[in-house]
Amino acid sequence: EYNDPYNEQSHLTHFDAYLTKPVDEEALLAKIADRLLVVKEYKDLEDNAKVAMTTAFEAMTNQSELGVIVRYMDRCILSASHNDLAVELLETTKEFGLICSLQLRDGDLIYNVGNGCEEGSMEASILTHGSKRGKFVESGKRLIINAPAISILVKNMPHEDPANYGRLKDHLSMLLNVTDNRVKSIGLEMRVKEQRQSGLRDAVAESQQALEKMTTASSDNGDHARKLLNTMRSDIEDTLFGLDLSEIQEESILGQVDKIIAEFDSISHKSEEIDEGFFQISQRFSKLLEDG
Repeated sequence: EYNDPYNEQSHLTHFDAYLTKPVDEEALLAKIADRLLVVKEYKDLEDNAKVAMTTAFEAMTNQSELGVIVRYMDRCILSASHNDLAVELLETTKEFGLICSLQLRDGDLIYNVGNGCEEGSMEASILTHGSKRGKFVESGKRLIINAPAISILVKNMPHEDPANYGRLKDHLSMLLNVTDNRVKSIGLEMRVKEQRQSGLRDAVAESQQALEKMTTASSDNGDHARKLLNTMRSDIEDTLFGLDLSEIQEESILGQVDKIIAEFDSISHKSEEIDEGFFQISQRFSKLLEDG
């Protein structure tokens, strides 16, 4: 930048660096040392500014990535199945720019999910063997992190950037700890649900058997009683014929018998209504079982 020699500000700026002849050696050395100190201080300020910028950028990055983890925790709790949970975790790792495969374990059940990780695939085999080798298994860009109920295989870790690598490794460890607990709780919920359904199935089966027995017994008893009443009416009619009663007397007695038979039929219809009610109860039990 051009400084006008007649500019007052320029004169003031360089006044302290001006030496008159003859030059005093000690004064010259003092001026040089002073100038070097100023340059060093300026360089230190520049370096500190760069460090501050880097720290601020890392803080913003960490804050953003922690936000991703917090959002995953919310979705993790709402996941109702192992598959839903695996999908949510894979979507979260994508936000970190990572390509991952997962293996979830619940008792004898094993779920291999994500990026070519099907049953019998190389990824599934790597996860199965890697799950027995400690918490971390590292090889270049590949990283396996293990928890009791889940293992994750990362295929593109930034191994050339140690700071970024370490930060992502910490984030993945946190995600896996949360997921591991949810895998276990989903397994427990599924077993409780199965026990509930099993108990419900037993209750429905027992209720249906009891209702069938009651319906059959009611039907059999009704048919038997109706036959007895009809036989009784026939016997009474034969007896009355031999008693040499008047027609009015016979009709009066037989009318009473017919009245009893009609009342019995009315009661039988009520029994059928009760049977239908029991059947509806049985159907509701079945529907409850299906809704499980």
